[in-house]
Amino acid sequence: MNDVINNANSIMLMLVRLLKISCHLIFLFTHFVEFRSPGTIIYSKCFISTVPYILLKKLKIIRTIIVFELPVFGDKLSHKVIAKNSDFVVCELHIEKRILKTIKREKKQFISFSTCFLTDYLRNYNPKKGYSVTGSVTLI
Repeated sequence: MNDVINNANSIMLMLVRLLKISCHLIFLFTHFVEFRSPGTIIYSKCFISTVPYILLKKLKIIRTIIVFELPVFGDKLSHKVIAKNSDFVVCELHIEKRILKTIKREKKQFISFSTCFLTDYLRNYNPKKGYSVTGSVTLI
């Protein structure tokens, strides 16, 4: 009986994840012009929601800047893929050190804090210099 319940739960979880990814893809295509702009920033804290955007950026369909706030870093494939492929990773210093040991990333691609994250830091991003007031922020 437990196997049936566990199987049903895993199928339901998979369906919820597919629905969530589908919703983000619909949002992407309804705001396609904004996502083609290199001044648009996607700021995310959700692993599953970020995957479609990273995939589309790798395929050069979108040109946005992907910033991911990484609260934890483990051995999961999704953690490694997102940490490696986001333009910037926001995390605590101890997480940054773990990522740098595991994945080849430049230190300048991290926005690190000792214990917390301030969202105001992103308001001033400029692709050439670092941070400015142009572009828009999409929270996912």
